[in-house]
Amino acid sequence: MPDLALLLLHLSVILLSSRLAGEIFERLKQPAVIGEILVGLLLGPSLLGLLSTSSPTSEIFESLSQLGIILLLFLAGLTVRVGEFRKAGRPGLIVAATGVITAFLLGFGVASIFGWTKIEAAFAGGVLMATSVGVTVRTLLELGKLHSQVGATILSAAVIDDVFGIAVLSVLGGVASASFSPSGLVLTCLLMGLFFLLAFAALRFMPSLLERLEHLRTEKATLSLSLSLALLFSVLAYKLGLAAITGAFFAGLAFSGWRGAGKLREEVSSIGYGFLVPLFFVWCGVRADLHLVAGSWLAFFFLAICIIDKLVGCGGGALLVGMDPRDALRVGVGMMPRMEVALILASIGVSSGAVRPQLLSMTVLVVVATSLLTPPFLKRVFQGPSKISESWGARVRANLKT
Repeated sequence: MPDLALLLLHLSVILLSSRLAGEIFERLKQPAVIGEILVGLLLGPSLLGLLSTSSPTSEIFESLSQLGIILLLFLAGLTVRVGEFRKAGRPGLIVAATGVITAFLLGFGVASIFGWTKIEAAFAGGVLMATSVGVTVRTLLELGKLHSQVGATILSAAVIDDVFGIAVLSVLGGVASASFSPSGLVLTCLLMGLFFLLAFAALRFMPSLLERLEHLRTEKATLSLSLSLALLFSVLAYKLGLAAITGAFFAGLAFSGWRGAGKLREEVSSIGYGFLVPLFFVWCGVRADLHLVAGSWLAFFFLAICIIDKLVGCGGGALLVGMDPRDALRVGVGMMPRMEVALILASIGVSSGAVRPQLLSMTVLVVVATSLLTPPFLKRVFQGPSKISESWGARVRANLKT
């Protein structure tokens, strides 16, 4: 158990510095999340080394950061209208499928070219498959685009993407431990199907349940019960083989039809954005030690692929479902980030001895790089063509004058 004074000091420094960095980036017309991740890089092993995954407070920060991403996805679910999400179901499936196939083939191919075995290359391809929407959701919320067709498609595709990623995690994890069996894969798929059936059933009865709980006299009772149900959804998703954040998102989606969803969203935002969500993004930066991948050509190509694969795969899938090129580009950029599933898959491969340790270091680089690159890229592609042309023209005129 870490010293209480040390824990409180670390929390104070992280919150203060992340808010300051976020404010700076907001004034620079960039998402605050970039500043929060950079604070983590600054405090972590990459630069100052004041915090690390082996520090006395690391386990607590890890837990708090996981709560942060759960609250963030709960807020995303509260913000999305169920009708919009259902409307994007078929596009989401196609976008997720094309993105997953493209990412796996490119990751497998480049690792094979550098001499990795087939199982190692399969793990490399698997790492690139799963998208994490935490960074994208935060940016879309800040841009006010979460309700758009692009936002709904990204969210639905990311949830389906998560299912594909967990399925691949199950297969490769079984192969690495020599315990894989077709019956085990079938059981995993059945359990995931059970979760989605329960989640969609909750869309019907959850709003009426919350309306009955509105009359409770205890202060903030509805908030407490809503958070409790969101955490139970997360536990259920986790136990059935999905990421906990998937359960949190569906809990928010189930609550979004309630007439008090707006007030609930404000109350959850105060807890999330005021405390837990910044901790999540700072911790992402702390976990990265960029020294481990310095000078590696494979890491360079791996990083390049992690950007190209979703632009080509998910963007191509968006074109297939009838989106215009500009929206297809937005979907591709929004699907770039990798986070939890990628790190889990890399950790399992390295821990089992099936994959060399370099994969975990490259995965951390991918997580950090895509987290940093997605917000400015996403903001850029959401600008109208006229604004982009004007800003480009202004820079050209300024260069000519100088």
